[in-house]
Amino acid sequence: MRRFGATAVLLLLAGPAHGQAVIRGPVEAVPDGGTLVVAGTHVRLWGIRPLALEQECADVRGHRYPCGKLAALLLDLRTRGLTVECRLARAGSEEHPMAQCLAGSMDPARLQVLAGLAIDHPAESGGHYQPDQTTAGRRRTGLWLNPQPWPFGAPVSAD
Repeated sequence: MRRFGATAVLLLLAGPAHGQAVIRGPVEAVPDGGTLVVAGTHVRLWGIRPLALEQECADVRGHRYPCGKLAALLLDLRTRGLTVECRLARAGSEEHPMAQCLAGSMDPARLQVLAGLAIDHPAESGGHYQPDQTTAGRRRTGLWLNPQPWPFGAPVSAD
């Protein structure tokens, strides 16, 4: 199994607050609404539960639409070609490390939650994206437009 892409820049940052490995490079592809390919490495976005690629959602009239594919498309449009810095949060699988990624000050995971195309994963994030989830729920965006059927097992509140 390949741990990191051959062209990925992998660094260990110095200092007591750091020590995390970093993958830095351009976003080459977006296979789903929660994964970036950075310099040949699939990186799962930390702190969120994205919609599965095959997930369907319902609009206000109950009409189904491919919200999982929409999540991937939106993430692709927002990140493709941008240089991101991804700080590894945990190993995940060897081929798919979990990382918090930033493109400058833009957090792709936060944008997915605000669009209603992912939810906060408090077991990982400690509630980091909960305020964004609340905003998405109040705006009734993405899956908050009509959260039936709920795509993540037991329903959660936007608040």
